[in-house]
Amino acid sequence: MASSRKTGTNEQIKTYGNATRQYTALATWEAATDTDLVTAAQSQVLECYDDAASFNDYVTLNGAITNASYFRIIRPASGQGHDGTPNNGVYFQSTTDIDMLALSEQYAQVQDIIGRININSVNGRYTFRTNQPNSALVGCIAYDSANIGTGAGHGIILANASGSSYAVNCLAISIDNLGHGGSGVGGTHYFYNCTSVNGFNGFYSASGTNIAKNCASSGNSSLDWNGTWTKTTCTAENATPTYVNSAGNDFHLAAADTVCKDLGTDLSADANYAFDDDIDKAVRSGTWDIGADELRRIMLISQF
Repeated sequence: MASSRKTGTNEQIKTYGNATRQYTALATWEAATDTDLVTAAQSQVLECYDDAASFNDYVTLNGAITNASYFRIIRPASGQGHDGTPNNGVYFQSTTDIDMLALSEQYAQVQDIIGRININSVNGRYTFRTNQPNSALVGCIAYDSANIGTGAGHGIILANASGSSYAVNCLAISIDNLGHGGSGVGGTHYFYNCTSVNGFNGFYSASGTNIAKNCASSGNSSLDWNGTWTKTTCTAENATPTYVNSAGNDFHLAAADTVCKDLGTDLSADANYAFDDDIDKAVRSGTWDIGADELRRIMLISQF
């Protein structure tokens, strides 16, 4: 089966975090790996450590020559990722007037990072953005992104103007404007098993072709679904899933849920982006659930 987190061929791994790591600035690693990865026959990976409550940092990946085998990835190091909530894990909180983690080259991925923008700007800015075909945002959490200026604070945007890009197993919580959005005339934007909760617009379709499968949107103050979407087994407007602890930002499905549990579509053989795991990297089994989380089922067997 296929994980939603892609790995590159011949990965060259560097570390990010405090002064004990190889890099303390995302832009420094980006510049050092902005090369022809195809000719070098290697993928460049930055593994981040949860060395601080948050890192005030940002980067745009742009300029490396990539293909489906050789590309760049930003992800947590083993054991450093989140638990499906924004309460722990590698957390970037940017105060700079720019999109925080942006992918402007094909095949690149950001995986399992927590992000927030906190700015005062006339510009609309995004916590996670990709504008290139074949790139993906996987398992990312956009949390409480805000812009106190006249611009907007957004969560996760797929903005490629051609080809296809992907957001998979992502979660947007309490976002100023759009939690998940698609824009880019001519592009196709796929949102698979993503969740938007308690923001302004949960899923916002601005332009291009926007496709949502197994996505959950609830509690958003404007609309859960804004614009034109092609939806497969997604929640309805004003749906009310039951979560473990919404007040504590734990949006794992509760066992009592009847809105998302066992109502999804199996995407393990999807023609565009096949995968079989959830936001926690747990394997989805049986009838899939809607949203980023797959409810864990525990079977108790008693012997007499």
